[in-house]
Amino acid sequence: ACLSKVEKQPFSFTYVLTDINRIKLYGASMIIYELVDPEQLKNWVRQYIASHYKHMHNLDEWQALLDSTEHPVLYIPKALTILSHYPFHTLFQAYLGKLYHISLSTSPLPLERYVINLVQEVPLPPQGKIEVLVTLPGALFSISRPPINQLPMVDFSYRPLFASLSVDHILQIFACLSLERSVCICAS
Repeated sequence: ACLSKVEKQPFSFTYVLTDINRIKLYGASMIIYELVDPEQLKNWVRQYIASHYKHMHNLDEWQALLDSTEHPVLYIPKALTILSHYPFHTLFQAYLGKLYHISLSTSPLPLERYVINLVQEVPLPPQGKIEVLVTLPGALFSISRPPINQLPMVDFSYRPLFASLSVDHILQIFACLSLERSVCICAS
């Protein structure tokens, strides 16, 4: 994501990070575009030039150019991200979307309070026993986990995968997963 002259629509995506010990972290990110203050942008550029190009003799020329240049309206991308040891992909995407909407309006609480509530105060429900409800202004989210003797928790649809692959490829993927091999699917 790069600086933009127009405000772009937010978009989100989910992913899985695996460390060298095969411990997984499940993530969801939402990229939003915020208006950059032209003076703040000038200061960032000045600091960057000063710290990375100390050896240049024409630093004063750069400073004068920055001061004289009229900067256009620019939007900078920012990422809102949630990482967890549990694959609540759909919940995380919906939660980030609601947090973004709350950030655009007036809220009785600071935005950080909603984040702290989710990551520190909401309990992880035991497998197959309890459903935990999380509320945000205008939204109610449910968190639950399947019983121990059922398939692992996945809160997204396999339909796009099955619609995109042939039966042979699907069987090959399940064979690899059954043998605990790594599988990487790349698509446009």
